[in-house]
Amino acid sequence: MENSNLDLWPQSFEVGVKINPPLAILREQASLLEKKTGGLVKAIVEKSDNEVVAASLYRSLGIKATINSISYSFWLLAPAFGNYRYQLFTIEQPLEMYPLRIVGGPLEDMEIASEEDLLEKLKLIFASEKVQRVIGAMIAQSQAA
Repeated sequence: MENSNLDLWPQSFEVGVKINPPLAILREQASLLEKKTGGLVKAIVEKSDNEVVAASLYRSLGIKATINSISYSFWLLAPAFGNYRYQLFTIEQPLEMYPLRIVGGPLEDMEIASEEDLLEKLKLIFASEKVQRVIGAMIAQSQAA
């Protein structure tokens, strides 16, 4: 049988439904925080490919897989207060984006099924009493610096 570059791939790799990647959502929220606080508190999102995090994510979802996971940490930063950093939470996601987990945040760890679910849970986190206190303290410390 002669193989003359037979192309078995589909014409395109479009998903069909437009999904905003969690990273884009986090970066947008980071930008909005900086505007709301007049630059006294910023947020940054850092990516880290972590084998331990990936293994944990897949185990929690009951999936046997190798490392195909990504984690993003969401940090609060007070530039006027010596660039003080506070890790607010980490998102652990498979490459396919959902389901994902939010871990280490001010609320209990959360399983996130969809983009809509992520937006809802982020709103809860950002409005939590703990986050309000942390951001308020960062603003006060920055103004006093």
